[in-house]
Amino acid sequence: MKTFKLNIITQKIEEIEVEGLLGMQKEVGGYLETATYLKSNDVVIVNEKGLLGIIEGAFEIKDAHQPFVGNGLVFGIDKEGEFTEPKTTIEELKAVVTFLNPMELKLKAKYGS
Repeated sequence: MKTFKLNIITQKIEEIEVEGLLGMQKEVGGYLETATYLKSNDVVIVNEKGLLGIIEGAFEIKDAHQPFVGNGLVFGIDKEGEFTEPKTTIEELKAVVTFLNPMELKLKAKYGS
């Protein structure tokens, strides 16, 4: 299935293909957790234990409640609650996603916006 990966290492949004739950977990580096919803009702998924490992970077989404550590994936959701390809375009994501390196994340945590 097509998805967008919010890659904290390259600090880019990439269109990728993932297959099933294991493929999703591989891309985020662990068990899945819902991070936030986008205006299109697409969902952003992250590693539920992202804060417990080595922090290599993070990303913020405009109007979300906090930055998110580690890679993220963007999916749509159908009426049955199953993941689908996202409705959001890569251009729309680029307008609302900001990547943070570990030092930027530390400064944001200490001093806020």
